Amino acid sequence: MNGRKILNKVSILMAIYKPNIKWLIEQISSLNAQTYGNIELIVYNDCPDDMINYEKIYRKYITNFNFKIIHGEINLGSTLAFGKLTEMADGKYIAYCDQDDVWLPNKIEILVNEIEKNDADLICSDMYVIDAKSNIVATSITQVRPRYIFYNGESVFENVIVHNWVTGCTVLVKTEFAKNALPFPKEFVHDVWLAAYVGAYGKILNLNESLIKYRIHYDNQTLVLVGINNKDDYYINRILGFKKKIEILEQRFNSDNIKNTIQLLSKFANARDSYYNNCNLKNFYSLFKLRKANKSIVYFELSLPFMPEIFFRFLVKQIRKGKI
Repeated sequence: MNGRKILNKVSILMAIYKPNIKWLIEQISSLNAQTYGNIELIVYNDCPDDMINYEKIYRKYITNFNFKIIHGEINLGSTLAFGKLTEMADGKYIAYCDQDDVWLPNKIEILVNEIEKNDADLICSDMYVIDAKSNIVATSITQVRPRYIFYNGESVFENVIVHNWVTGCTVLVKTEFAKNALPFPKEFVHDVWLAAYVGAYGKILNLNESLIKYRIHYDNQTLVLVGINNKDDYYINRILGFKKKIEILEQRFNSDNIKNTIQLLSKFANARDSYYNNCNLKNFYSLFKLRKANKSIVYFELSLPFMPEIFFRFLVKQIRKGKI
């Protein structure tokens, strides 16, 4: 025995859909440069009619560990694609990977060390922000998304649902937890669902260090307020969408630790819906009483019925720019 520490395997799970090839090469080159010594890469191509020879590209740029590529027969969408990938992972830990970011070389090594040192079940980090030309425009995600708040600990379930800060491409999670969270519901982005599950049943740790270069561009699925162009869009996507998510949580989560929290969130979801459709004094007060759940949302939605469409669109633009 030479005393060398045996490294637990990390499964990097990458979903792609018609990627920008230049950005993809930047990303997979950064994976290949990882300093951690026990990695596998599993890629799911979620575009059935994409005929690009990705095997050739990956073979050229991934030389330090094994990889495999699965070509999807139908388009699943990112959440279900990551769910399928999660089923295939056999490492001790899972790191989820987007197609257009860049990872710092020691990302996996740092995350593994920290998750093991702190006995956490999921860890995530801060991010540099880069533009379409790969220029760094911010050294922390909080500089472009001012309302971004990091939470730590074993009782952060409510924070995940209302103020989610866990970004999938920064996550390292115990594979056991990720598999127990399957199937991922299509109504959730996979990172929110995983964070909610660990927030309910385990421990989340945040690392105040930027370990990836996160690319923000107009094709990002997680672009703030994506698909919101008017108040009706907001109602369907944000108010009814939130209500549906709470219904799913009620069906899937049975922990006594979060029963009261889910009941409170259900009241919050119903109050938002009722007030938007009938902004009388009773519904106004019902929503106002629940402002502790998310003050910014409550104050915004209390004014929503009286807000001219043109002003609403202006606010959405300001929020997308990170000015509000």
